[in-house]
This record gives sequence, structure tokens and C-alpha cells, in this order.
Amino acid sequence: MHAKNSSGAIAEEHVMIWCMEKGYYPFRAIMPVGPIDIVAINEVGDTMLLDVKCLNRRIQPGAGRNVPQKIHRPRTPIQKALGVSIIYVDLETGDIHLVDHKN
Repeated sequence: MHAKNSSGAIAEEHVMIWCMEKGYYPFRAIMPVGPIDIVAINEVGDTMLLDVKCLNRRIQPGAGRNVPQKIHRPRTPIQKALGVSIIYVDLETGDIHLVDHKN
């Protein structure tokens, strides 16, 4: 399996567990490519539409320091229209960050 595919699958598993810990029932999309990776619903009907991303870092050339900066991914127009949130998984630390999008 390609390393990028396996890291994405691992990140999705982390988010599935995170959703359950938050009291949500997570459901994975069956399409390999699309605007939503996971739909999560809790007992009162609150719904999260999630696009799972592995947190990546890069060193900015010419920035004067060798500190890796987080790479942020923008939502697509369809994701904005649907209200999809991006959720980042840091596979090195296990940290999960749900982005608070200001529509």
C-alpha cells in the first residue's frame, strides 16, 4: 500500500475513535474521493461532516529559521456549501484538531 494512502487510513481511524469519545456515531464514506470522509451524529441529532487531513509541515525557504510550519488546506467550494469541517490528525503526536471555520 502506498504510504500516503495508509497514513490517510490511519488518520481516519483516529478520527473515528475521537468521534466516539465525543459521543458521536461515526460513519465512513464509501467513495474513495469526495468532499466528506466521515459523517458523525450524536444522540440529539448534532451532525459533523468531516474531511480528514494528515497534518503536514514544511520549512519555508528564506524564512530565516528552520522551524517547520503547519500546512493548512482550504475547503473546496462544495465543502463550504455543505458545511464540511476539516479535521487534522498529527500522526507523530496523535493530536487531533477540528478547524473552527468562520463561514
